[in-house]
Amino acid sequence: MNLSPRVFLFSALAAFSGWGCFGSSPADSATQSATKGPFEALSANMSDGDIWALNRPIRFFFNHPIDMASVNFSSIIIRPTSSAILGRPVAGTFEVSSFDNKELLFYPACPIVEEEFYPGFFPGGYGYELALPVEDGNGSSVLRDIAGKPLEVGLSRNFVTPTPPSEPLFIDTEIGPPQVVDVYWTDAANLLGTQLPNPTKLNMFSMSREVLVVRFDQAVDGNPSNLNTTNLSLAISDDTITNQPSSPTFSTDVPGVLTLLSNCDGGGALVHFKPSGVLPPDRYLRFTVGADFEDLSGDKNTASQETDFELPTLAEVYGNPGTWTESDVTADEFTEDFGNLIYLDLEAPLGLPLATVDTSGATASFDYPGELVSGDENFVLATGIYLEVNTTGTSTIEDSQGRTFDIEDGILEVNDFTLQAGSTFRGVGSNPLIIRANGTVSLDGTLDVSGKAASPPLALNSPHLPELGAEGECGGGDGGDASSLTASETLRGEAGDGPFGLYPLQGGGGGESGFQQGVVDPTTYPYPGPNGELPADGTLEHWIVGGGGGGGFGLGPNASVTWRPVAGEKAGWSSEEWPSAFDNDGPDHRPGWHTAFDTDPTLIPEGAEPGLRGSSYDSSTAAASGLAGTPVGVYGMEDLTQDDTQDDNTVGFDPAFTDSANPPTFDTGNPTAGPDAGAAGTSPFTDGDTSNDFYGRRFDPSTGLLIEGELLSPWAGSGGGASGDLQHLARDNDGGDPMAWVDLSLHWPDPLFPHGVDTLGYFKGAPGGGGGGQLQIHAVGPIIIGANGLIKANGGMGNGGENVRTMGTQVSGSGGGSGGHIILQSATGLDLDAIEMGSGSNVALLPEVDVIQAIGGRRGWAMPQLNPDATVGAGVNALRNDWDGNSQFMVGRGGAGGNGVIQIHVPRPEANIAFDPEWSTAIQNFIVDGSGNLEVDSLEEILDQYTAPASVSLIPFFAGESNFQSAWVDTGILGLRDPDSLGGWPKFGDSVLSFSGTDQDDNSGTSGNVLTAGGEVAEGATLLTGTLGVSGSTSGYSFVLSGAATLFATAGKSQFVHNAGLLEGYDLEIDGSTTATHGIADAVYDSSTDRLVLSTNVLDGIPASSGTWTLREKFFRITTSDTKDRLPDTATVRMEFQGAPEGATPNLPDEAAATAWTTELTSELEGMRFFRYRVTFNISANSASLSLGSERPRLESLKIPFAW
Repeated sequence: MNLSPRVFLFSALAAFSGWGCFGSSPADSATQSATKGPFEALSANMSDGDIWALNRPIRFFFNHPIDMASVNFSSIIIRPTSSAILGRPVAGTFEVSSFDNKELLFYPACPIVEEEFYPGFFPGGYGYELALPVEDGNGSSVLRDIAGKPLEVGLSRNFVTPTPPSEPLFIDTEIGPPQVVDVYWTDAANLLGTQLPNPTKLNMFSMSREVLVVRFDQAVDGNPSNLNTTNLSLAISDDTITNQPSSPTFSTDVPGVLTLLSNCDGGGALVHFKPSGVLPPDRYLRFTVGADFEDLSGDKNTASQETDFELPTLAEVYGNPGTWTESDVTADEFTEDFGNLIYLDLEAPLGLPLATVDTSGATASFDYPGELVSGDENFVLATGIYLEVNTTGTSTIEDSQGRTFDIEDGILEVNDFTLQAGSTFRGVGSNPLIIRANGTVSLDGTLDVSGKAASPPLALNSPHLPELGAEGECGGGDGGDASSLTASETLRGEAGDGPFGLYPLQGGGGGESGFQQGVVDPTTYPYPGPNGELPADGTLEHWIVGGGGGGGFGLGPNASVTWRPVAGEKAGWSSEEWPSAFDNDGPDHRPGWHTAFDTDPTLIPEGAEPGLRGSSYDSSTAAASGLAGTPVGVYGMEDLTQDDTQDDNTVGFDPAFTDSANPPTFDTGNPTAGPDAGAAGTSPFTDGDTSNDFYGRRFDPSTGLLIEGELLSPWAGSGGGASGDLQHLARDNDGGDPMAWVDLSLHWPDPLFPHGVDTLGYFKGAPGGGGGGQLQIHAVGPIIIGANGLIKANGGMGNGGENVRTMGTQVSGSGGGSGGHIILQSATGLDLDAIEMGSGSNVALLPEVDVIQAIGGRRGWAMPQLNPDATVGAGVNALRNDWDGNSQFMVGRGGAGGNGVIQIHVPRPEANIAFDPEWSTAIQNFIVDGSGNLEVDSLEEILDQYTAPASVSLIPFFAGESNFQSAWVDTGILGLRDPDSLGGWPKFGDSVLSFSGTDQDDNSGTSGNVLTAGGEVAEGATLLTGTLGVSGSTSGYSFVLSGAATLFATAGKSQFVHNAGLLEGYDLEIDGSTTATHGIADAVYDSSTDRLVLSTNVLDGIPASSGTWTLREKFFRITTSDTKDRLPDTATVRMEFQGAPEGATPNLPDEAAATAWTTELTSELEGMRFFRYRVTFNISANSASLSLGSERPRLESLKIPFAW
């Protein structure tokens, strides 16, 4: 229910405009007497600390009459003091008492509790302040009396609002339940107009409409559970007044909308009811206030209150009771003139960009974000050329033709953009890389905005020198620094950055550092064990600390973990991502060892991965023994303890996983013991629904489902977390007792770090990988990916920390950066047909080529020597015979970066994405359903073979086509009038009046298109014609036709004198010295004089005074380039219609039973109570090329006629 404020309902943020009748009067003797002495506030009906009901008026008492022009929320301060609601404005109405002009009342605006709408006071025990400031000499706003004297003595109060249920929210301002004190009809466009005892119209769309106004004696409960058409209903009689003049029966309610116009303002509640659709003539109406209708305090009536009205006959409405036959078919029409947008559904699920809709009309949209550039501004990068482009600030680049281009904050404006085979266009810097092309984008080289890969520690044996995180590029976050502290041990690797250096939680967390015992120098600590042994280092199993977490972004199965290079050098891991000396070529989950992942893909990690904890090897025994020579578990630097939740000595490293129902025993560790892993970076997608993980809108024509993306703006990847450091400490015994070795934690921290005698070695973790960047391509022409083309926004890989011994003994692995955000948008299409996919007809056998990548960075590795691969299986599952330190359960490894997001925006993708011709027929059959509708899920299955991770197909932001759709229009209960006793009303193709001007053949290749001739809208059918001065005349902007009834009757068009409003929007054509058409803005027929006066649109000029005149049908007004009726051959305007009956829910359409969309506004919609329309603009029709200069037509009005 809408709560429309009265003229005097306003917020504390707006100034009060004043009531004219309370302005200052002349300073005569009476005024001087009434304002003698200083102006003072005497009291109020409120005490400090009062609990104030939400609707209770505040009364102020003064010693002088008040000048209402001085009353506003600066001169009377009412504001909250409780911190939870500070800044919340207070709305309400001020009024001078009708009994005493020295008393001022404030009525707080009433809430709608069920909608949590509290414009006045907010309930719940919140504090408020009331103050009347006085003149301070600084020109502040203060109250004044009618002589203009400022308030010199103010007052202040503090009060609180009630807390339900122990304290009532409202007071009862009127004893008893709500009573109707006035009920009448009035013009819907002027609620202050004449009050009518009965309606004079039938709520026809083509005539002025009326509303029912009801005033109650007090404020009412405005909640929807009370203010509804059950408690306040309007019913219509079952028969006509003519047939049943008395004792009518009522079984049908009139559909409509209730609006609470005012409430809680001291004048009682004012409600109006606006009927929906046309009302049948010659019927009784009965308005009923139900017994359950409540006032604000909950009082109800014991019985219903009823008021009856009479609807006029059509003869009375038409003003010609002597000539109209009540059983005749009549006509009405719905007109959309865009004066307001209440009949438009601008959120309708449509697969094209939304047309530009405002009060001037609906215009073909083309929201290309770039600039118009010269046709020779074509960027070309030749074969073999590598070009690095910095997106930070302003830079200039030169292409292979010697042409220079400016890049402003990462934005490159070109006509065509071409990368030849073997070329690389590498984006770096802090801003996204955005390429805007007026023409074609052709990519046969590599376009790369990937984050940088992490390096292993470069400054070995230098714990005071940090290892910097890899850079994210083009908006991607940087990886975290490893060993970042220079004067002390680094307790934990640094977390990666979120995109654009913001959103820190989206970066992967850093792994915790640890310390372990080392071999003691006998010259310093001459304390051998009982058999001369020294404290043991332990084996490599004891030297692993926490891995860094992967950077976060996209969700879903982690592509970095499952991806392996496909055939061809271009799509494989790079040399830095595939360190062949000790790591396999992927996938990192080792398919021959962890076969359960292949049989049950749901086991694949989702989103960014955390790192894995450090080693707990021998932690269960070491904690129980202080004997020399006993290996110990590694200690975490943050908690100074070992993690004995699980002893890796009993489980081993990276156990096999072959049975999805029985995962291996692997404990992720105690979060407060041992060197813990870095957390996975969080995702910006937080609503738990992965179907909307994108920016923009996705529409599936096969289901009609429209999904709004969760992202509010384009994004980028996040950096991975750095891994932990391992400190190698000397350990001694207590007082020389060879059996009592001091707890290792007592040697930490080293007070002389980094060169203290306690530190035998310090092995740094690895920095995190950089986040993939943001890449946007916006092309007016097609985006073409050639046979050698590759687009990359991958996250940078993690890496391994320092080796404690030889190669392959890294202490920890860092997290990979997440993939970035790729947006490919073309107004024309995406061309993939140069990418060979072999041949076949079963799309399930399409190969993966992954030419568009936003894969997260690989896991950094730890202690690969402890996890050797054995060659197992053959083909894709064959494993190389080398080390692997980043597989699923390898302790200390880093987490993989989360997926990026890949979006493809093209209009009508079933027609405008070109695939390998060998597969095009099979693909087309797969992605289109039996009704010819695109199945977007199926399309995305195909695109998944071209992208990693899977991409989404979304509505383009701009295209040659755009459209909009109306809301359902309710024709109401006009079907009760059945003039031919055959039913099926309304009728949209009846001869009395029917729509024309478009191709209404659904089977035509131009179905629904506006008919044109010579680049203009085709002229409409002739209604009447004559000669000026003989049968009609013009005067100024008016055309006068006398004897109209006879002329229209002779033409078989009498409906236009019965309802002259049907002529509005039609054309008056005058063929004099030149032929000109004038739109009819207003039409009035006077039956007493048989005279029709047509007022023409002033924008069309003054009609000629001589020549032949013709009235022509016109159901829409179209302009292009501000020229009336212009519709160039390069553009089309298509109109479609749909009808629906009333559904199981009263007064709502049954969309499941709706007709198919049709261009034939005829019998297909017969009898459908509800209808709606859709208009599609195409500015590149008839094979016209699309450009920024393409003309865009505008629809300024549309009329949809029907008979009833």
